Amino acid sequence: MTQGFETIVAAVDIDDDLGHAVLQTAADMAGRYGAQLHVIDAWPKLVDIGFPYARRAEIAEIEKHEAERQERLSTLEARVARVSTNAIVMAPVGDKTDTLETYLENEKAELLIIGSHQKGPLKKLFSGSVSAEMLQHAPCAVLVVTKTYADRLA
Repeated sequence: MTQGFETIVAAVDIDDDLGHAVLQTAADMAGRYGAQLHVIDAWPKLVDIGFPYARRAEIAEIEKHEAERQERLSTLEARVARVSTNAIVMAPVGDKTDTLETYLENEKAELLIIGSHQKGPLKKLFSGSVSAEMLQHAPCAVLVVTKTYADRLA
């Protein structure tokens, strides 16, 4: 019996060198299974410092942050359009791991495709690893695109 996928989610960081390989792999898998492809790049949430005297500067920073998110979303949409014609592309605001886990649950995704640089324990301690968190907590199957595999695709 062959496992089919109806909803595939690609977690992409457009600043990461694995982004293209993750997108290409996800588009290929979606095409192979006739699945709906969702591409998501979570954007960090700004923290409200709560100082009334700094409110004007805070508003300016929020507006700048949103403009950067919109620019990032446009860039992601252009990259996705090169590999898929009917993908749903999103750049929601929030913690990458929490946002991704919630999105997977809400969309009832069967497969998550994510990149991993296979960081050592010390690097994971300081920078975290979304892929490691998703391997442990994702509510669906996870396919990890490694740097070695991405190099083979290039």
